[in-house]
Amino acid sequence: MRSGSARQSRRTVSGPNGSSTKAFTLGAAGQPDLISKQPFARLTPYVKAVNGYSQPQRPKSGLPPPKQPVARRSILLIHPLLLLSFALLSLLGLVALGIYLITTYSVRIVVEQSVFQVRTYQRTVGDLLGELGVFIAPQDRLSLAPETPLTNGLTLYIDKAESVILEHDGERRRFLTHESQPLAILAEAGVPLGDYDQILVDGAPLAQATYHLTPQHVRVLRARMVQVQDGDQPPQTVYTVAQTIGEALHGARIGLYVADRVSPSVSAPLEANSLITIRRSVAFSILLDGRVLPSRSTGRTVGEALAESGVALIGLDYCLPEESAPLVAGMTIRVVRVTEEDEIDRSEIDFQQVFQPDTGIPPETQKVIQAGVKGVLERRVRVRREDGVEVSRSLPYSVVVRDPRHEVIAVGATPALLTPMPPLIPLSPTAPGS
Repeated sequence: MRSGSARQSRRTVSGPNGSSTKAFTLGAAGQPDLISKQPFARLTPYVKAVNGYSQPQRPKSGLPPPKQPVARRSILLIHPLLLLSFALLSLLGLVALGIYLITTYSVRIVVEQSVFQVRTYQRTVGDLLGELGVFIAPQDRLSLAPETPLTNGLTLYIDKAESVILEHDGERRRFLTHESQPLAILAEAGVPLGDYDQILVDGAPLAQATYHLTPQHVRVLRARMVQVQDGDQPPQTVYTVAQTIGEALHGARIGLYVADRVSPSVSAPLEANSLITIRRSVAFSILLDGRVLPSRSTGRTVGEALAESGVALIGLDYCLPEESAPLVAGMTIRVVRVTEEDEIDRSEIDFQQVFQPDTGIPPETQKVIQAGVKGVLERRVRVRREDGVEVSRSLPYSVVVRDPRHEVIAVGATPALLTPMPPLIPLSPTAPGS
């Protein structure tokens, strides 16, 4: 449809590869009218301004004029400066990196099972270790000497010495070593060992097996010489590392019975060149209450042996042999338990009646003025028993436990019938044989 304005038509043009198409509108002068969705529409004013010509006049087609990209234009104007700055910085970085790589060395350090890769400006192995703050003890091992010059790709092996606590002769110190066997460690440390000295490795006695790891603590116990007088035997020399008398005897395989006497006591601390005296106990048996009790004692007599065994003679008890008899090994001591008791047979003693005249009551009448009470008579026999068996019985004897009390009866009488009794005349004592 034609009008007063120029004819408008839509065309499609090929892209750079002839495949992509974009739609635009031709104006009156045949110039393309860019649509807002066209990708390069916003770059057109910048390109034309750079090349010295201005934006073509858009015909009055009824479309709104495109927005002017004011803010983005300022960024695009300084873009070459940014690009140049970035290029200069990159160049400087590459130069610095090249200088760093040329003037430093890449060194590989292996410490035990750990591997470290470092770069350094130092020139020798010793300077590198000082820079890294790695302390090297005299006992540590280096694959390269400290004065060895550094080169790229150099590998340094560091074998650190193990720390061991050595305790001997009252001294406790820290020792560095590469050995794992306790005897080799002590030899390296210059610790002499005696024939009877004992070595404790981490608290346990030295084992015959091979140690694969370096121990943390090695202790040397020095042996001391003591003399042991065992009974009547000749003195015996014992070398021991024990701390007490009992431990020394146990280590020397000298057995003890509970009843044996040791001087000093088994709990006493052991001192060098001391004399240990053992008094052996004697074995014997005790026959008591029908049982045979084996026992031991260091007593000299039967009584001392019974006392050490905790058997007491009470009251009439006795033993065979007697207490004062000497104690002989293998003998049997019989303890006899003795008891004595009385067998009692009680009987009554009859009381008597006593009549007493009394004028205070009517004649030919009676009145009990005191009741009679029977007495008690005990007949006793002493019985002796040994170990529960009766062995003797004494003659019986009687004991009046309670005397009888007579019964008194008053009888009524007249005064005239009462006959006065003659006075009592004491008799003179009669001479013997008269």
